[in-house]
Amino acid sequence: MKKDSKVKNLLFTSLLLFLLFSSEALQAQFGQDSSRLRPGLSKNKNLRLLVLPGISFTPETNWYFGLGGIAYFRMSKDSTTRPSDVRFTLAYTLNKQVIAYLPFQLWTKENNYHIFGQIAFYRYPYFFRGIGNDNPSYTYENYTASFPRIRIAATKRLGKAFYTGPVYWFQDTKMLEVEAGGLLDVDSVPGAEGGIISSFGWVLQYDNRDRIYAPQKGIKAELRSMQADQSIGSDFFYRSLDLNFAIYLPLQENKKGVLALNTYSTMQDGQAPFNKLASLGGPHNLRGFRNGHFRDRKLFGGQVEYRSAYAGPFGFAAFVGTATVSNNFQDLSTQYMRTAAGLGLRVMLDPKSGLNLRFDYARRNGAGEFYFAIGEAF
Repeated sequence: MKKDSKVKNLLFTSLLLFLLFSSEALQAQFGQDSSRLRPGLSKNKNLRLLVLPGISFTPETNWYFGLGGIAYFRMSKDSTTRPSDVRFTLAYTLNKQVIAYLPFQLWTKENNYHIFGQIAFYRYPYFFRGIGNDNPSYTYENYTASFPRIRIAATKRLGKAFYTGPVYWFQDTKMLEVEAGGLLDVDSVPGAEGGIISSFGWVLQYDNRDRIYAPQKGIKAELRSMQADQSIGSDFFYRSLDLNFAIYLPLQENKKGVLALNTYSTMQDGQAPFNKLASLGGPHNLRGFRNGHFRDRKLFGGQVEYRSAYAGPFGFAAFVGTATVSNNFQDLSTQYMRTAAGLGLRVMLDPKSGLNLRFDYARRNGAGEFYFAIGEAF
């Protein structure tokens, strides 16, 4: 893993150097009218397209080559309609691993309907450390799985800022490689042999953010209830309830940036497969931990982030987060609260919509993780 970390550091440094050396061009762009072309974006006023190539190396994947980006547009000429977008990640590794990931969100005229979700296919290596908080380091094991995934929600606006509608999730996992003698090899956890997840539910949202990519003020709250069972083709039966709440507070009318606060939770019962249990970590909810570092049926967490005002195209962020998992409410304990903190660089691509590039580095006890993404973590 030390070799992997050195390569990540080199790649991240190269990206930062590229941005610093191109700062003069970026500054020139920001001195022009905001309707002009931004770096990497198409000239079409109704469609903006950003494409970013990527290359990396890890022991699990060998060399990794990919493209990532976003196409964003408005589905109506009405000025109040929010921008819609389709994001994409296409990648191939020399170990014949594949990622094709297309999340999307569509806003219809006057934001009357919000349709969002993802279509994806993965054939990729992952890791598993067991379930719960007490798993020792030797339970760390790698596995490779392939699966298509479809998630779609269609909500209708009720009143000024409420949205509600159905949600559907489908995933068909095939376990291709597991470590001999590991937990997944002896089939000691649900989902160790793969299987189909088919779940249906309902979502309720409140969303009055001033803009969706980098909000400066407002609230976004989401409550989602899902159930998977055999009547809709699932190999597993479980129920889940997810809550996510974020508030954005401008500091002195945003002249000194934004304070963003986020809290989230997941509660499950039944028998969810291990790869669908609530898990902390990743680029969104607890940066500094790899996604799935700890997983269980209950998850509670929160994070606070300061986002500076921009100086030309550049801004920065500082954040701290904490989260914990447990099997039930009785097992919740501050002993198992995991905490991480970090700093980030922001590069504004489109000041009107707030679309930016995000470079974050977060540390937990004795280890750290880099993140590079389009848009804020929350």
